[in-house]
Formats: sequence, structure tokens, C-alpha cells
Amino acid sequence: MKARSLIVSTIAALLAGCASDPAFEVRTGPAPAASPARTPTYCNCAGLACLVYGCGVSEEEQQQQKLVELGLAPSSMPAFSGWSKLPPITTPYFPSYEYQYDILAFRDFAYLDAEQASAALSLRKLWTRDAVVSASAALERSDARERPYSHYGWDLGAGMDTFWPRWTFMVGARASVGERRYAEADPLFGEKRSDEKTRLELSVGNKKWRWRDSYVSLVASLERNRSTLGFYSYRKANVSVVVE
Repeated sequence: MKARSLIVSTIAALLAGCASDPAFEVRTGPAPAASPARTPTYCNCAGLACLVYGCGVSEEEQQQQKLVELGLAPSSMPAFSGWSKLPPITTPYFPSYEYQYDILAFRDFAYLDAEQASAALSLRKLWTRDAVVSASAALERSDARERPYSHYGWDLGAGMDTFWPRWTFMVGARASVGERRYAEADPLFGEKRSDEKTRLELSVGNKKWRWRDSYVSLVASLERNRSTLGFYSYRKANVSVVVE
């Protein structure tokens, strides 16, 4: 319950900040005049690394690069190619949503055949110069051929991604809580099942960690499922390498 209250409070604070803050705007324009000591040139660094290597890019374009790197810039935004003029960003937060519908069929377990639907909404906001906070909410529903295996559920999450210029590290932390309730009593135990799930995740990446043309990061997570039927309760730890 404490974890759920903390995540709900974090999401509420984020939404309140989005509603009250003035619009965040990045102004772009022509390249500044070259100084005798140094000619402004565009660097080949990726995104936030420009802050580390001291490239001759204007503060506005550095800010724009940070938004792209942190996933806050629209996917349709053109790539940087020197002193390009980009459309201003006029919203203090960036929403994204997803809807999914699936039909599941099992050859040897027909009673598990189901139609599943889920919807998710997330918000990301540039909180400080090198940090982005996020909040997410999701709903799911599954209608199985046999009612005891039908269920519905929800999930709430909050997280933060930070950049550490001195070491060029990207560090992220996320926490989520969720619940899933089943339609009828479990056929094996004769009782109705309900699960509560808690998940913590930590990710670490570095612009110097590369494999061919992809970035490499490490992700560690802890997950706990509390079920009204002890047979379905578990704790799980996972460590993975992500290449993207």
C-alpha cells in the first residue's frame, strides 16, 4: 500500500506541475556570429554528449538535442544537420498512448483461448536541465473461453531518467504497482483469484557503450506478485542487456 500511495502521489504531482507551469519553449534561429577565438561548428556527438565535449552549438540547439535524446521531441522532427532551424516545442509535457488488441489460440489448451485488449497512457516532462520524469497508467481486459481464466487489471507507474555529463551516463529508475482480478473461482483451488504486482527497475547506459551501430545498456529489475492463492505468488529478479 505504501508503494502504491507513493506512485500515485508522484503521478499527481507531475500532472499538477504540467498544468501550472508555463509552456516550455525552445527558440531556434540562425547560427550565432563566429568569434575570433572559435568558429561555431556542429559536433558529431550524440545528443546530450554535446554538453560534455563543449561543442560550439548554441544553448538553444543543445537544449533541443537533449529533448530528442530523452525522447521528448516528436518523432517527426528532422535530424540535426548543422545550423538547422527547427520548429519550437511549445508544450511542457509530452504524452504518448498505445492500444492493443490480441486474439490468443492454444493448440493443446483451448480453454485458455482468449481475446485481450489493453490501453496505456504515459506522460514525460523535462523536470530539470538533465532530468526527465514520467508517469504511466494502463488498463487491460481478457475474455477467455472459460470464465475462470478471464481477468481485468490496471497498472500505475512513475519514473525518472537522468544524465550525468561528467561521466556521460544515462541512469533511469522506475516503479510500478498493479492489480489483476479474475472473473470466477480458480478451477484448481475453488477460490477466486486476485493478484497485486510491484515492480522496481534500474537502467544504466553510456554513450561510449556501443556495439556496431547500436547503444548498449544494462537493466535490472525486481518484481513481486502477491496472490490470494499462494500458489501464484512469487518474487523475481532479472538482469538483462539491451541493444538499441
